[in-house]
Amino acid sequence: MDMITEPQKYPTLYLLASGYKILAWLVIPLFLLSAYGTLNMAGANGVPAVILYFLYAGAAFITLYAFAEGIHVFMDIEKNTRKDKAQQQDS
Repeated sequence: MDMITEPQKYPTLYLLASGYKILAWLVIPLFLLSAYGTLNMAGANGVPAVILYFLYAGAAFITLYAFAEGIHVFMDIEKNTRKDKAQQQDS
């Protein structure tokens, strides 16, 4: 069976991984808005805080996206293990 007709074994995990990827992309504009607000309110004194916002945004994005990809990796490992087991039983 190909990927299109084969039903997913763990649809909730796929949904959760997609949610983490969406959240990872939403983190960046939220941090940018926070940085912009901090810069407007604090002026030049807010520059160190803005630099920290950028660092936190990058770390949050990488963490959330990597977690989503990790879920996909574990599901692919399970799928390949199941496929190998079926091939061994056929031969």
